[in-house]
Amino acid sequence: MKKIISLSLVFVLFLSSCSIDWNWEKDNKIVELEKEVTLLKKNKENDIFKKKQECLKYKDEMLKQLNDIWHINWAEYIDEIFYSNKNDTCFYTSNWTNSYIIYDYFNNKFFDWANYSNFEDSNRLKLKIKELKWE
Repeated sequence: MKKIISLSLVFVLFLSSCSIDWNWEKDNKIVELEKEVTLLKKNKENDIFKKKQECLKYKDEMLKQLNDIWHINWAEYIDEIFYSNKNDTCFYTSNWTNSYIIYDYFNNKFFDWANYSNFEDSNRLKLKIKELKWE
């Protein structure tokens, strides 16, 4: 009986030693992967920041786009220009005569619009903008 217990104990110790990370390889790999993830996040944030800055450079073209569509001077009507990471495009918002629009600059199309006098419609559009910005 003692022999069986002794053999069992040796066998259990053997198996447990197989799963032990004696030279810290697993820990080192985890640290390395955490560094890579941090670097990727930082690069992604820098990329998004650059795209946001790039979108702002298109303001004059956006104004021309609005003028071509509506044949009026919209210079004072662009409220906001922003980059949407979700859609990977630049959007701008504009309002005129109780209408509020979201326009996709790169795809040259209306994304959404709302009537200011309709409270529910206006709130829906505000939520859509937050969603596009990932806020």
